[in-house]
Amino acid sequence: MLRSLSRSIQFEDIVLFLWLVALEPLAAQRVTAWEGGGAWGWLLLAAVLSGLVVMLTRSPGEGEGGWAFVTAPPLYARLPMMAGMGLLAAMGFERLGRAAWGDSAFAGILGAFGLSFIAYAHLPVLPALARRLFATPLVVIGGAQFRDIAAQMMGDLDLQTFMEGLRTPGVSFIVTLLTVALLVQYAMFVFGPRQVADGHGTWPQWLLRFLLYLTGLLSGRALWPL
Repeated sequence: MLRSLSRSIQFEDIVLFLWLVALEPLAAQRVTAWEGGGAWGWLLLAAVLSGLVVMLTRSPGEGEGGWAFVTAPPLYARLPMMAGMGLLAAMGFERLGRAAWGDSAFAGILGAFGLSFIAYAHLPVLPALARRLFATPLVVIGGAQFRDIAAQMMGDLDLQTFMEGLRTPGVSFIVTLLTVALLVQYAMFVFGPRQVADGHGTWPQWLLRFLLYLTGLLSGRALWPL
């Protein structure tokens, strides 16, 4: 059981957990204009560029022989990743005062997605570990967006109130919407990029990873209320 647990939790999960619990909330409180300034915009765009490296490469042995739709990573991972990168690009350019560039960035990401799908067997090869490292900024920077959504939808709810709200009809509806939103965001910024970078992991393992993420998110909200 311990061996299975160690395979489920990877370094990306630990980095994201620490980011949600302490690093991003602390930085958001201590650094002026962290959320709205140009520095954050550049971080968002850097995460998108890092994700493009993952999208436009393949692991050794993958994509050799067969059609692209068979050998390429599954669409249920690639499509959420593409959507997440497009969202981060739009947010990054908006924070830099270049909101109009967001549409062009999404078109470029869509083109990269199409190229990676059609010509997957001819993409440059990177070791799986390197691809996971390139995917990590997208996972971590995207993780900050989870906290923003939680703050907007939960308001002053802390961990205890969140748990009590599961039994309160009005709050329970908000919690349900929040859960759906978080699942979508998790697919875009965590599940999608990591599956594309190194497509291993069973559904029980992913459930455990999501629960660890949710614990980090709620703990960060309790320790660093906005």
